[in-house]
Parts: sequence; C-alpha cells; structure tokens
Amino acid sequence: MHHRPWLPRGVLSFCAAVFFFAAPCMATAGQPRAERPTYSVGEKWIRSDGTYELLRIEGDLYIFSASPGQEIHLTRDLAVARVRRANQVVALDPPPRLSWPLEVGKWGTSSGTWRMPDFPSGVAVDLAWSVDGVDEVRVPAGTFQAYRIAISITPTSSQVRNRWAGLTSKIWYAPEAKQYIKAEGRFETGLGDFSVLSVGPATATPPQVASSPPTARPPPRIELRFPADQARLSTAETVVAAAITSERGVAKVTVTVNGTQVHETAERSAQASFLITVPVVLRDGANRIELQARDADGLVATATRTVTYERPRTVEPPPVPSAPPAKNRWAVVIGIGRYDRPQIPSLQYSVADAEQFYEVLVGKAGFKKENTLLLTDKSERRPTLRNIKYALGTFLSRSAQKDDLVVIYYAGHGAPEVDPRGIESDGLAKYLVPIDADPDDLYSTGFPMDEMQTIFSRIEADQVVVFLDACYSGAAGGRTFASRRTRASRVDDLFLDRLTRSKGRVIVSAARASEVSLELPELGHGVFTHYLIQGVRGTADLDRDGIVSLQELYQYLEQQVSQKSRAAGGNQHPVMKGEVEGMLPLAKVGR
Repeated sequence: MHHRPWLPRGVLSFCAAVFFFAAPCMATAGQPRAERPTYSVGEKWIRSDGTYELLRIEGDLYIFSASPGQEIHLTRDLAVARVRRANQVVALDPPPRLSWPLEVGKWGTSSGTWRMPDFPSGVAVDLAWSVDGVDEVRVPAGTFQAYRIAISITPTSSQVRNRWAGLTSKIWYAPEAKQYIKAEGRFETGLGDFSVLSVGPATATPPQVASSPPTARPPPRIELRFPADQARLSTAETVVAAAITSERGVAKVTVTVNGTQVHETAERSAQASFLITVPVVLRDGANRIELQARDADGLVATATRTVTYERPRTVEPPPVPSAPPAKNRWAVVIGIGRYDRPQIPSLQYSVADAEQFYEVLVGKAGFKKENTLLLTDKSERRPTLRNIKYALGTFLSRSAQKDDLVVIYYAGHGAPEVDPRGIESDGLAKYLVPIDADPDDLYSTGFPMDEMQTIFSRIEADQVVVFLDACYSGAAGGRTFASRRTRASRVDDLFLDRLTRSKGRVIVSAARASEVSLELPELGHGVFTHYLIQGVRGTADLDRDGIVSLQELYQYLEQQVSQKSRAAGGNQHPVMKGEVEGMLPLAKVGR
C-alpha cells in the first residue's frame, strides 16, 4: 500500500520548471484512470500562454513549440525535461516519471539536478507529486471534471533552501477534454499560469468576403477558435485565438475590438497558414470582435464574434489598493546622442526621446518643471559621469521625501564589460555610458548599473521607477556596443533582479538582455520611448479610468513594442523588474 510522502515545508514550485501538455485518456471499469497518451507530429493545443505544436519526436522526447523562442521538451510520461522562453532555460535532469495509468491517490518521488536562470549550473533537488482528487474546473473552453495533481520540489541543500521562500503548484487533467486544462502556481522561471481556450476541432466562421475582385479562388479561411460567438465572460482581459490559411498565402491580419484596432500582423513573405493569439481588453456589456485577413492577391475575409463581459456578481475579496497619491513628484531625464569619443557610435533619436519624455512629464503627467532635471547633449548641464551622479545621487536624494514619487529616464548606450568580481552569472558587468565615457575604460568612466542600487538607497521616496531605453548585448546596431576587450556572447538580466530587491524600486528596460533596443526613422524615436510617450499621454489607460498606472503602462509597452519591432524585422521585448504596493499611478489623463 502506498503512503503519501511527507512534503517538506517551503517547497519550490515544480511548475516553475516543468510544464504539462494535453493528454488523451481512457477510463476502465472500477477506479477511473487515464492511460498514458501518445502524440503525433502536427498536434496542436490552444492555451492562454500560446498555441503549441508538436514539431518533432527525438527518442523519448516530444518537442513542442509556440514560437521560435518558446519550446517545451516533453517526455513520454508527460513530464517536461526542458523549457525555453526567449533567453531563459529551465531543465530537470533526469526528468521525473509519472506513474501511468493516472488515478486518484497515486504519488511518486524522484531526485535530480535543476537548472534555471538563478542557478544556471544546476542545483540538486527532491521532487514529489500526488493525484489528490477531482474538481469541477471552469476554464474558457468550458467546465470540466478534472484530476487535481499537486507537485512540489525542494533543494536538497540547506544553504540553497535559505534563498528560496518555497512554493507549491497544482495542475488539473480533464478526461472529457483529454488534456491538462489549467495550472496554478508562481513561476519564478518566467512561465505563467495557463488555461485551455479551445478543445477539439474548431468550426470555422464562414468568411465574409469584402471588397474582393470577382474570382473563382476562395479568400483566406479563418478559424476563429476563441472566444465563442455570444459567449459571456466574467473577466475583462481575454484573448482572440485564430488559425488562418490561404492558397496564395496570408499577407496581413488585423484584429479590432469595438471598432478600435488592437493588433496587426503584416508578413513580408506571405505564409500559407499561421496561428495568432492576441490579448484584448473588453468593456462592460456587449463587445464586437472582428478579425480580418488579406492574402497576397488582396482578397479579404472577415470573421466576427459578439461577446459579453459581465462583472462577477459573487462577493470578491477587496481589490488591491492603489498606492497613495504622491505628495510630490520628481524626475531626472537623460538623453545622449553624440558622444565625446568618436569610437562610440552616435544615436540619432535619443536626445529627441529625452526631450519629448521631459515634455510629457511636465505637461500631461503634471510634474513641476522645478522638480524635473533634463540632461542632454543640448542642455546647459551635459550628461557627463559627474553630472549624472549629481542628478541621481545628490539632486534626488536631497529633494524627494518619503511619500514622493521619483521617475528616472535614460536614453543612450548601454555596454557590457568583463566582470572580474565573478558576481554576474554571465560574467559581464553592465554600464550606462555617459557622454564623456572612454569605451575602453568603462570601469572608471562609465556609470555601473550596480551604482543604481546605491542611488536607490540614497533616495528617501517610497516609489522609484526607472525607464531605460538602452541595451547591454554588445551586438551591432541599436543602443549598445562592446569595448574591444569584451566579447559579449551570452548576456542575461539577472542583475536587474538584484537591483530591485528593495520594495518600491522598479526598473523597466526597453529590451531583454540579449536583444537590441531599436531606433526607427519613421517614428523619429526609439521604439520603446515612442510607445512610452504615447502611453503616458493616455493610450495606456486600458481601463479608461483617467489614470495611467505603471502596470497598465508596462502591459501597453509589452504589446506595442514587441509588435512594432517584429514588423521592422527586429525582436525587442520590454522587461519590468521590481515590486510596488497596489496600482502605482503615473499620470492623470482625464476621461
């Protein structure tokens, strides 16, 4: 007889490292159970975190992908051996083994080495899983009876355990849906919770041809898989999931909600078929969602849905309180275009970025001019190393009080240099580059990002937000470079976690560590700053309450910057690190 194993307190979520996929099952007489499934290349599952497709089978592993930078390697026992999202990788070696057929009361344990961004070289862990019961679970795809599986993992070393607070995870498997339909748990490795959006083959909405020339060839075919027409949703934030195919290739796809365009994908080379998952925000009551697809010859098809957002009538816990309005607001805005040393490439739009952001702060956002310091190539106070340290470490520390809000903005070059201290996991120290910096001596002439931690400690204000339109990859192009002594092959952004450990300190970076922060002539700005300015002006007020909060602004930046950079042939995704209490208001924009 199996006895349920003791699960140590303060365990770390297994779902932070491993991820489960859809699984067919069969029931036998007596105890309900799920037989171990097999998969075929080409199978797809539509979930809130993406549409995953089985690309290939390698030995004992299924290789699923939702995008070029998002992969999951799944064992035949439905445990994940490896997860990759952008430049973050999680792996468990050897992978755990689930005991099939799956039944309530089953459990298992295993040991292995866990690799994740915080521990790239790996750490020894103990794992435990158990099937605890059956629940009625409601997800966008419907309501299902589902097996509840608890999963936990804990480091075997007491020294490592002291660094982790401990987490648990749950995942639900629904026999009727023949897949895992929901997961809950805090994913410290970059993965989030998921739920299933659609189950089984989708019925395509009959395309409505609009403004297409007479032809016997059909227009693009749209399978609008989620949401269902006339659906009633209890959450305002949802997604539109669709598959589009065309004989001539799909050249452009747009999504509108209530007449406002929220997404556009324009393919340089038309694809025969592809899947999209677009996050959208609904208003109270009825909402009209329209997806339009255009093929390479200009034929157009549309598919529409009408869905209703109904606020939950059940008693909800009190909402997270907004941070109290700041008594005073202070800002330092820095933009550097042409550097003193010709070895450092000039930037075309960083000064315009800083000037426009300064204008929107003292205009739309209501910052007082005397509380806002601007340092650019053209200003009386140039952005030298000395002046930058004065602005951040002296001006702000002498001015801002406890109940105040501080905003820091920097547009210019970032740069990596070899870190002889061994503190950085990627072996590279990161710098902001003042106008008078020596590219071959960043140690004495650059502004080290570690200094930001000192700046944070000198500022008394409860809330400090830093926007960085710079990058540190050292790659050619964009707002970064590498000195001749530095070969930046693999850059990570774990240093941002270290800098924002103190409560009320947040850094929003224009791009992931390995990416390039782009400038575009058509915008006259860096891509990140263009949407930052638009967002503070009011377009990031997603709930239309007249206030742009930090959380709304980041959500807006994440969507717009990634879409625009992709359309321009780049790959740029903003990153936010740090924590504030409640919804932090940045600008009042009116209704």
